[in-house]
Amino acid sequence: MPFILNWIFAKNSLPFFALAALSLWAPFWLVSFCRRIEQFLKNLSRHPRRVIVGVTMAHFLFQAIVSLCFYWPQPRVHDEFSYLLAADTFASGRLTNPPPALPVAFESFHILVSPTYMSKYPPGQGLALALGQVLTGKPIVGAWIFQSLAVGALTWCLYGWLVPLWGFIGGLLLVVHPVFFDWGQSFWGGAVAMLGGALVLGAVGRLKERYGVFEIGALAIGAGLLANSRPYEGLVLLVLSLGLFFLLRKKVWLRAQQVQALAMLGGAGLLFVGAMAFYNQAVTGSAFKMPYQLHAETYSVAPNFLWQAPLPVPVYRSPDLEVHHAAFESWQYEDQKKSVSRFFFWVKEKLGTWFQEAFRLRFLIVGLIGLAAGRWTSSLKWLFLSLGIFIVGILQVTFFNLHYTAPAVPLFAVVILMGLERFSHWTWKAKPVGKLVVYSGLVWTLIPGFALFLEDYAHKRVPRMEKALNRSALEAEVVASGGKHLILMPCENHRCGVVANNANLSDSAVVWARELKPEDAEKLLEYFPNRRVWRLLKQEGRYAVVPYKDPT
Repeated sequence: MPFILNWIFAKNSLPFFALAALSLWAPFWLVSFCRRIEQFLKNLSRHPRRVIVGVTMAHFLFQAIVSLCFYWPQPRVHDEFSYLLAADTFASGRLTNPPPALPVAFESFHILVSPTYMSKYPPGQGLALALGQVLTGKPIVGAWIFQSLAVGALTWCLYGWLVPLWGFIGGLLLVVHPVFFDWGQSFWGGAVAMLGGALVLGAVGRLKERYGVFEIGALAIGAGLLANSRPYEGLVLLVLSLGLFFLLRKKVWLRAQQVQALAMLGGAGLLFVGAMAFYNQAVTGSAFKMPYQLHAETYSVAPNFLWQAPLPVPVYRSPDLEVHHAAFESWQYEDQKKSVSRFFFWVKEKLGTWFQEAFRLRFLIVGLIGLAAGRWTSSLKWLFLSLGIFIVGILQVTFFNLHYTAPAVPLFAVVILMGLERFSHWTWKAKPVGKLVVYSGLVWTLIPGFALFLEDYAHKRVPRMEKALNRSALEAEVVASGGKHLILMPCENHRCGVVANNANLSDSAVVWARELKPEDAEKLLEYFPNRRVWRLLKQEGRYAVVPYKDPT
């Protein structure tokens, strides 16, 4: 496949494969040095608590340092504004907000304006961002915290499935993984779902050997996080993980322990279900209808799954929402169902994105070789089968973004690291070639490989992000003139994502709204009196605000 060739010959990959090739002719002193490194890593790996705390703190520091030194994260994608609305709502001590006085002026992507004003998404990511907002006033800090906790939890998960050395090596790789770094630098990343998946799979890895109250609690919390972040993908992982548990569990549990475990899981399940029902009731008016469902009924035409029929076309009040839902999303859905060839084209696109991004650390091929060459244990068979089932399950989803796979990150990590561990035992002419290949790749990834990623981030991605609409800078510009402000946005296409506000519209120093027809615009100005009114324009490739109407 073309994406595999591009991946192999990328600038970050060539040094890795060059080091791997040279390891076949490694001199004795290098072999000796490699064995000393391995012994050093083994000594460090014998303290799992210190390792888990260390990788968690190291990842948090990476997130903070890069943000402070290169570019402070700004929301750019539609979804991010929706999550920020949820974060501000939760940080204000509310589950939702009253509907705006003129709902059509505040319609935007992925939010509800009726019966309440709130994000359509499950509350997990919003709560994570709200934590950062409450602690520091910066929602992105919540993303750093939860992504770092996810890295630490995944390291804990690896210790439950692998020998300590490879749990430690996996933790080192997780600290500098570019995808996890990306998720911590955005407001819609997969941190919460990845944390939930790591707790679930890590608990199963331990519970199959012995009973533990801590592990039962971790399993319950992980399931709750999955249900409130990525419900569909999380449910798939949870079912697969419980299947793994029942298939692989050794007969060391007493009947009383089994009853206690079921009681704890059942109690936790009822608690989470009750909390979710209470949240649904507050936002949608029905305990049995999620905000996501209500939003789909209100705006969507393309269903969430390819096997579902299209929804009736609703009456849209905003032309850009009609273009987005009735044209753009519908085209993606219809194109995937048009023919077998088009379906597999989209499969290739989805998997290509997944494998190119998620395995940028260049260990995928080596891990797969190690898996193919070794003996397949019962655990490995069921892990690999679970991974395959998850891939099939996620391909049924109409739309795809990389963070949808976050619940399955632990599955991928465990399987690939098992393959790397097996490959590391390969010898050639009495030389530990496998260890030399793996450790040379580890050294390259941890030092120059991540440095190249940061260089790419600083010189390519940051300028591209700066060209996007920087709402914070524009808000600071108008606030500097004093008073309160209303910025009107002419939404003419489905790419605008700036009709986004804080949870409390009336108290906000700056309110963003749609530019409506003259008769409706007068109503909007009446709802927000004594505000300076501005109009957003794009001039010479950059956004600016110009006076629209002064308050009377």
